[in-house]
Amino acid sequence: GLELPATPEAATDWPALSADLYFLREGRLWQWLAEGGSLAALPMVESAPDEQIVAYRVTGNGQYIVYATSGGSLYRFDHATWQHTLIPTSGHLLHEGQPTFTLTPDGQTLIYLAWDVMPADHDIVGDADTFATLLALDLTAPRALQRTLGLCLGSADRQCGTLALSPDGQKLAFVDRRGLWTTSLLSPTTSLTLTAPIDPARHRNALQWSPDGQWLAALTQTPLSETVSLIAPPHGPWLDAPLLPGDLPHSLSIAWDRQGLWVTQDRSEGGCIYRLTPGADGVTVAAQLCQINGWPLHPGDPHPLPDGQLAFLHGGCGTTCPGPAAGLYLWDQTNAPHPIALLPGPGGSVLWPDDGNSFLYLNAMRQPVRLGRRDSGQLWDVRTSLSQAHTFQWSAGHSPAPVAP
Repeated sequence: GLELPATPEAATDWPALSADLYFLREGRLWQWLAEGGSLAALPMVESAPDEQIVAYRVTGNGQYIVYATSGGSLYRFDHATWQHTLIPTSGHLLHEGQPTFTLTPDGQTLIYLAWDVMPADHDIVGDADTFATLLALDLTAPRALQRTLGLCLGSADRQCGTLALSPDGQKLAFVDRRGLWTTSLLSPTTSLTLTAPIDPARHRNALQWSPDGQWLAALTQTPLSETVSLIAPPHGPWLDAPLLPGDLPHSLSIAWDRQGLWVTQDRSEGGCIYRLTPGADGVTVAAQLCQINGWPLHPGDPHPLPDGQLAFLHGGCGTTCPGPAAGLYLWDQTNAPHPIALLPGPGGSVLWPDDGNSFLYLNAMRQPVRLGRRDSGQLWDVRTSLSQAHTFQWSAGHSPAPVAP
């Protein structure tokens, strides 16, 4: 049942993909064009030709790219006009060499952390090790007054920096040393709500909103356990998911679709895939898979596809084991999972475009290893062509004239 060839071919001529693939390499932003044949390089702004790009975001339609440079500047590049616009930011954009920012899906609003900036209504930081003001900026009028959303306080073990934006761009969540904060961006007088005070015994991270923005999921870690928690902001109680117990360390991953939350849980003795449905009375397990044809499952990195199937990684059971090999698998919740592609080993992650037809596999070291197309049945080895590339993002595509690498 293997969908793609067992042995990949070398990607020597930049084959065609189902979407554009962006990545950083040696301080430049590159675009693997969906039509294939070549790469395109984002031209550097004339005022900072020697600076490196350290982070970027591409809007869903590919028209706009917002990127940060090593000098602490933020720009928006418009593919339609081929122009760079400097975005005025407050305070320090970079913290430990990296910015923290996100874009609404329409690309019109930028939300970022302005480090070492105190909001006008705050004057005491207390014992926080770091602090930043959370600001929202209208990219259609970048020099207009920026909206203050709140203050983020960090400590040595609970840093601020993770921003989770709902799929519709209307709700925002983040965690700092005080707890979980959520807000709606629709009101012009937006303020943050302390949705859940900090629990000294728990860390919550990997925040993800449900597609309708009604639920927020988080990985919850304590010194002895790890589970998944769900909450309905702004004031709903935390609901812990009924997962199988096991010795730490576990490996948990989460992903929403419109029917609920997918969770992969891997343990040394074998793991499971769960589909969880939250409600007023708690969390229900709507589907569960713990074996492949009688063999233990070692799942990770779930990703719901547009056709309703779930793609996930299976780590296999070793080179001398006759069970299902390590690879990328599909499950339709009715039949046994079947493999899309074999992979060199366990672990890693997979990046998918919205159409679910292409994928990029990164190994446990975050290095690009395999690139595949389900719609054309092709699999490539990209260890050479994408050597030293990192920070990948798929986009539906807004292809410029190609520039040779």
